[in-house]
Amino acid sequence: MLLTEKIFQSIFGMCIIDYSNDAAERREHPRVEFGRRATIFALADGNPGPATIILIRDMSLKGVGILQSERMEPLDEFVLDVSKFVGRPLGIRCSVERCEPGGSGGTQWVIGATFEEILESEERLIPAPAPQITADANPRRRQPILARLQHLLPRPNWSWLSRAQQSVTIAKRLLTR
Repeated sequence: MLLTEKIFQSIFGMCIIDYSNDAAERREHPRVEFGRRATIFALADGNPGPATIILIRDMSLKGVGILQSERMEPLDEFVLDVSKFVGRPLGIRCSVERCEPGGSGGTQWVIGATFEEILESEERLIPAPAPQITADANPRRRQPILARLQHLLPRPNWSWLSRAQQSVTIAKRLLTR
């Protein structure tokens, strides 16, 4: 899928400058450096998995280059959540084209992916949240934190403090005579 320049600009807030006269660039569509964090949801059988924070390195009208900590295989799909860029639920389903080691010290993966579909419904974009345990369901949550951790804290020996206070009291008596 190829984004129009108008859609690209409305999502990412920047326009593409064509540099077709540059002989060194062999790409069909020019890339734009981006360098911002975003969230992706890996797709397994069409269902979004857990959220992963990635870095968008660059993008074009046809695809995106990202940096992340987990390896992906060609043809794997994920949803790039661009909601924070546009202020409403919006995602782009992407398909991995390549995955190579890179990043800081070769400990991360540089992934190139193509845009496949724009997802505008919140149900398709964001997975259902995990169930939360409420305070009423778990009586321990109502206890103060210190009370829950009291058994883990060592009991201090404060006898030195009482001796120090006795010494101060004795010193005051001697000075006042």
